[in-house]
Amino acid sequence: MNRSLDASIVRYVGYALIFLFAAYLLYLVRGTLPLFLVAGLFAYALEPVLRWLEGRGYSRRGAVGYVYLVFLLLFVLGIALLASAWQQAQMLIGNLSNYQTHYADIVQSTQQKLDELRLPPDVKKSIIEAVGELQGRVPLFVRDVGSWVLATVPSMGISLVVLPIIT
Repeated sequence: MNRSLDASIVRYVGYALIFLFAAYLLYLVRGTLPLFLVAGLFAYALEPVLRWLEGRGYSRRGAVGYVYLVFLLLFVLGIALLASAWQQAQMLIGNLSNYQTHYADIVQSTQQKLDELRLPPDVKKSIIEAVGELQGRVPLFVRDVGSWVLATVPSMGISLVVLPIIT
């Protein structure tokens, strides 16, 4: 074979191996990639602010410090909101049985009012079936949402801690 052809084949095989290795490394860190992408977007979006602050007389370090201080204040606000969401989710799950009984009472009174209405029997039957189906789904939905919030808030808190550092 031709020497230049052999060199081209080896070069392309090398590029393919490097690409596969890079893809494998990205696969290994796929869970943290969104955090780094968001941090990169923040850094890109804050660059004009840094240039503006530099134009106003701040040094680059001072401008970065000022922006980081604003980030820190927003971080504290985010943590306070996450703590509030955490408490609300815990209260929701803790009081779920009370909410279910209250919901059942509302459904029962609504069904009694529906029975008093003069509607065709097929319409009443359809409405009662829909309400009964909804009665079974709503408590499960509320429980699932509460569990989701309890599972998501800690990871969001960790992301809020790491995001300013990466940015």
